[in-house]
Amino acid sequence: MVDLLMSWYRNTSFWSLLVAGSAVVLSQLPPIATWLPSPSLAVYVSDRMGINNAIGVIGFNINVQLTNTGNTDLQIKKWSWCCEIRQVSYKANRP
Repeated sequence: MVDLLMSWYRNTSFWSLLVAGSAVVLSQLPPIATWLPSPSLAVYVSDRMGINNAIGVIGFNINVQLTNTGNTDLQIKKWSWCCEIRQVSYKANRP
């Protein structure tokens, strides 16, 4: 009697049924990588800038595109940026 109760783990039919059943269940679910949240943010800054002068008020526009590339919602709590102006000096080659 004890041998009959303990022989389930030796039965190859049981294990093949278990593997086949789990394969069918996993094939119907989305990929496991999508189960885990992975926040990801892609930032694209345009290489062009628009400058305008309306009634003496100078302003500029920079296009920034934020794209959520992860599989979970993102919340941006703070956004700061820095603008660096490089001064270019030109040398005139005069004889």
